[in-house]
Amino acid sequence: MPRWKIPVTWEVCGFVKIDADRLEDAMDYVKNHGDHIKLPSEANYVDGSFDLSMYETECIRQCYNNNQPDKEENKND
Repeated sequence: MPRWKIPVTWEVCGFVKIDADRLEDAMDYVKNHGDHIKLPSEANYVDGSFDLSMYETECIRQCYNNNQPDKEENKND
């Protein structure tokens, strides 16, 4: 039976601490500087968030599975 490499994503929820005079400023900072904020060391899985990262069969076959063919069905005629 072939083994496939399938790209998946999921969400986690955690907290970061931001110094700001106002809550809105702290939230804006996170929105605008998310790429530069260290990820939380503690986080929890968001229920129901596990999913495929992409749905294009041939792209997954080519990009992650070296063009591996599907197993052919046995045809007992």
